[in-house]
Amino acid sequence: NHFFGFFFSLSTMVVWNFAAGPARLPDHVLIRAKSELTSYRNCGMSVLEMSHRSPEFESIIKTAEANLRALLHIPDNYKVLFLQGGASTQFSAVPLNLLNAGSWNAPVDYAVTGVWSQKAAEEAKRYAKNLNIVYNGENKKFTTVEPFSSWKTSKNAAYLYFCQNETIHGVEIAGAPTTDGVPVVCDMSSNFLSRPVDVSKYGVIYAGAQKNAGPAGVTIVIVREDLLGNSLPCTPLMLDWKLNADNQSLYNTPPCFSIYVCGLVFEWILNEVGGLEKMEQLNIAKANKLYSMMDKSGGFYHAVVEPAFRSRMNVPFRIKGGDAKLEKEFISESVKAGLLELKGHRSVGGLRASIYNAMPIEGVEALCNFMASFMQKHTQIPPSPSAQSGTASPIVSPPPSQWSRAPQATGHKVLIADKCDAAAVKLLKENHIQADEKTGLKESQLVEIIGEYDALIVRSATTVTAPIIQAGKKLKIIGRAGVGVDNVNLAAATKQGIIVVNSPQGNTTSAAEHTWAMIMAMVRQIPQAHAKTIVGKWDRKTFMGVELEGRTIGILGLGNIGKKVAGYAKAFGMKVLGYDPYVSKEQGLKLGVVMGDLDQVLSNADVLTLHLPALKDTAKLLNARTIASTKKGVMIANVARGECIDEQDLADALRSGHVAAAALDVFA
Repeated sequence: NHFFGFFFSLSTMVVWNFAAGPARLPDHVLIRAKSELTSYRNCGMSVLEMSHRSPEFESIIKTAEANLRALLHIPDNYKVLFLQGGASTQFSAVPLNLLNAGSWNAPVDYAVTGVWSQKAAEEAKRYAKNLNIVYNGENKKFTTVEPFSSWKTSKNAAYLYFCQNETIHGVEIAGAPTTDGVPVVCDMSSNFLSRPVDVSKYGVIYAGAQKNAGPAGVTIVIVREDLLGNSLPCTPLMLDWKLNADNQSLYNTPPCFSIYVCGLVFEWILNEVGGLEKMEQLNIAKANKLYSMMDKSGGFYHAVVEPAFRSRMNVPFRIKGGDAKLEKEFISESVKAGLLELKGHRSVGGLRASIYNAMPIEGVEALCNFMASFMQKHTQIPPSPSAQSGTASPIVSPPPSQWSRAPQATGHKVLIADKCDAAAVKLLKENHIQADEKTGLKESQLVEIIGEYDALIVRSATTVTAPIIQAGKKLKIIGRAGVGVDNVNLAAATKQGIIVVNSPQGNTTSAAEHTWAMIMAMVRQIPQAHAKTIVGKWDRKTFMGVELEGRTIGILGLGNIGKKVAGYAKAFGMKVLGYDPYVSKEQGLKLGVVMGDLDQVLSNADVLTLHLPALKDTAKLLNARTIASTKKGVMIANVARGECIDEQDLADALRSGHVAAAALDVFA
């Protein structure tokens, strides 16, 4: 029942996190990360404890890079690096990598549009002998930016540096300046992946992940290949882009979990949002709603940045020109209403709402509604309806113990299509979620009724097909109470933006114990003894069976269940062999399992047990050829997936006597 917590949160008070960074992550990403936290894709390891040299992590980082390249259409002549040290470390890395011994005297151009570009310029002075400030907006309090054409650039500059979105001051610059061959370096930390970008216009793009791309701990650097390999001699190895590029970001241990979550965010934008064009449309809608509310407030709220340079990501604002007392009250009341982290940066004061990619439109609407209520409370003139995203209502403040990041439950309905534990159903109902138990329905019946439900819970009896998913116009989540999700059409769910979760450890113990019961039934010939007993016959010598101690068990699939079965086998004094392409020999030894290839396990096992998912690679894994390579007299148990065995070939092997016994409770 692990995933039931998702439904419980529907009945609690909504909380919206407007922090500037680390910032809100997409719910879809958090749910996915939670489901894989203790065992990434059933490999038996968390990404938190996984070797960065393992095949599992190699797949994680390569997939993350491939998806990032797809999102940004990154040309082949650019390298993508996942580095440590935060974006501020790149303040040093930029001059160290782009100023070489031959051009150390060359000017470096910096546009100062806010605190972060100002800090970058100050750091560059430590390495550059000739730093040129092409533009400085400090005299205008960083509320606007002059056109690129007015920037006083150097003809022979080593590079031109600017920050596209200033997190503190809320200034955003669209596009990039045009230069005559001078590499453009851009800090995109706070608007990275919020809109499409023509990467080819830049020499270097970098971004701290903790705003739009993932959690804190990793910085993404995209650098054109011709800019690599010319670093200053004093460049520390860890800041050398070429060294990191040559080692595929694995020169030393990288921030593995942060990179993994970034990969989930990239997948979310690609598959759930639909790409950066769609992401930009959503961000424009959110920003327009919030700025419009302020502009129509009659001066009560004031967005401090000039309209042409207002950030879509970070929205700084003041109340009545900077009324400290009202702003302090606003922050206090907003927290009680579940609107968090609205205090402005300590260097500028005031208020700030950061509405990054993961902030849905509902969060912005909640903020606008609160702002309208607060304004009405402190003015004699009622706010214009056009200044609200909905009718203002009194601020209600449940205790923090009732807070959640999920939407409030207002008539949420859950359909339970397969028999579930009564305690689980009771929990849903106790948390004010309407749970309807309707089991044994055909596809056509589910298609007819699913449209009225927000969530669907199944076990293994119900197959959730594309027609069912397409008919679920209100569906937000499909929960599979058990291991795997192979009875849910994932492609259709992804297309509809529906989250699919399972409970990978929910039935681990029962499945492992059931497996062992099947094995004991075979080796002690319990079914045969039972059949004789009920007809009044008993011949003790006929049903002596064999002892397991000292014999060899082969386990195909070392996920949660396979590992538990291995533990039981060791308690019986058996030798344990394992086959799982996602479990290394070292990991197996920690479990007391000797890992081998499929043929090694098949040819040495006295007892064979399957704990594999139903995949293309595992379909009919046990067939006439592979069964022939097993020991004569082998016993086979399968409580995983029927698709993993060719049933006809197994029946033939049983008839021939090559397989002594088979215990199955799943069938193709």
